[in-house]
Amino acid sequence: MDDTSASSVTQGSCYVRSIKAFKRKNKSNPKENRGGDDDEIISNRESKHQRILSLVNSEEDKLRMLNLINNEEDKLLSILDADLLLHVLSFLPTMEAIRTCILSKRWKSLWTCIPSLSFSLCGTPFKTVYEFVSFVDKTLTLNRCSKIFKFQLDFQGFCHGQKLYLDEEVLDRWTLFATKLEVEELSLLLYEFLEDCNLNYNYALPSHIFECSTLTKLYLSHCNIVPHPVITWTMLKSLSINKTKLSDDVIWKVMSGSPALEVLEIHRCIGLSRIDISSGSLRKLVIEENWIRNSINDDAINLAYGGLEIFAPNIKELEILGFFMRKCQLLDVSSLVEAHLVFQLANDTAAYYRDSQIMLRDLLSGVRLVKKLTLGSWCFQIVTKFLKVNCLHSPLSECKNLTLKVRIRARKLLGMATLLHNFPHLEALTIDVSSCFCTEDFFQPYIVEEEKIIPWASKDLEKILNSLVLHDLKIVKIVGSRMCNQRQILSLAEFLLRNSRVLEKMVFLVSKKVCYTASNKNGNCKWVSSGYDVEGLRKISHKLHSFPRSSPHVNIMVSW
Repeated sequence: MDDTSASSVTQGSCYVRSIKAFKRKNKSNPKENRGGDDDEIISNRESKHQRILSLVNSEEDKLRMLNLINNEEDKLLSILDADLLLHVLSFLPTMEAIRTCILSKRWKSLWTCIPSLSFSLCGTPFKTVYEFVSFVDKTLTLNRCSKIFKFQLDFQGFCHGQKLYLDEEVLDRWTLFATKLEVEELSLLLYEFLEDCNLNYNYALPSHIFECSTLTKLYLSHCNIVPHPVITWTMLKSLSINKTKLSDDVIWKVMSGSPALEVLEIHRCIGLSRIDISSGSLRKLVIEENWIRNSINDDAINLAYGGLEIFAPNIKELEILGFFMRKCQLLDVSSLVEAHLVFQLANDTAAYYRDSQIMLRDLLSGVRLVKKLTLGSWCFQIVTKFLKVNCLHSPLSECKNLTLKVRIRARKLLGMATLLHNFPHLEALTIDVSSCFCTEDFFQPYIVEEEKIIPWASKDLEKILNSLVLHDLKIVKIVGSRMCNQRQILSLAEFLLRNSRVLEKMVFLVSKKVCYTASNKNGNCKWVSSGYDVEGLRKISHKLHSFPRSSPHVNIMVSW
């Protein structure tokens, strides 16, 4: 018995956690939840095991005691209901679930009734695709379920260096098996290791997938959604499309055939110019890394060449993420409540940042009625470097919750104050500085002399700081501070404490990760690692409590 076994016993085994999950799932049905005292029994048993192991000194006695404990757990497993065991096994990859057949006679064929099938190439012993195909075929042949809830194929991370390609006939056979058993959650994560722009190996979805009306969740990667006359995804709630070629017409057909769709995610796809969604059920739209190919030069990106238009008047949440190769325009998102603008225009021309500030200004105008807003580092830099205090069409007066994912430098305090002027009714502010890489600003090569950042101690900075009062700010969270940016983060905290009159709580969460800073001594530059310890937390807490504050009732908390 190794240390891993001891850890699994003392910390709570997988089946114990699954029992608790199963009880929560069936809490609304007392007839199915027969073990009313299971939680207390499990808790008492784990406490007893921990007390026993704490009294054992020698390794030999500990191993003997662990064997006794495992025998006790085996007895408990033998009396568990079959439905509960199947529920536990459904959380495992199918190969791991099959391996449980050696536990006892009762477990020998139990895996053939699991209503959740998950096949992954990563971390498996298969050295060829043919071995994997044979394994999946045999598993499906032996499966005895009349209905399955989940079917997943995951080819991501296949690490044997082979050119992974499956005949469409094989994939058709497997997906037909799933649809015949009325699958509810279908995941086809294919060919992840191929070049992102190489869509030649994409799998063309067959008609039986488009006609599967039992689907509630559908995740597709490297799958072509070819035009199909009939799409009957009447129960589909969530759809994720990754790495494929789309068209405006395809999206329109998908939405027409998915009247109950609530979440639509489009990741790293090409071909879209307009997303037109009038559905009243769709509440969340995610667009990540939208690409377009220039017809003259495949490698060139021209901001003036087209753009992505979004017309979705009924959605409540919008996320624009990753690298974009063209502009994005919001035509109508008037019902929006929450927006995440965490993207960057992928362009390296000296003139493009002028278009960037116009685009971002229009985007902020389009989301001006949101209650919750998240800005990434690129968007923050445009706002703080190029936008004046009153250059937005109108302030975001409805926004109550703002999250900034930025790397704070001392010179950015002015930009922070400038930005906060446009959020007059802000109640909660989160500064996420967890990214600690030391890179130059995105626009540093293109900033002309008169546009450079105003120095830290300038009169303009003092004027801005004195004029800014955060009347409604109640909660501040600063997440991910490390040793390498501690001074700047503390300066930001001091600024917020001094300018927030009704602040109730400031949470300062430092990162346990070690960061590396350049140390130059005697002309020799080297990287030095640094990280927080308990004494470092005490010093930060003392420093924060020493700052002057406008609110007499603020509670300052510092932790990992």
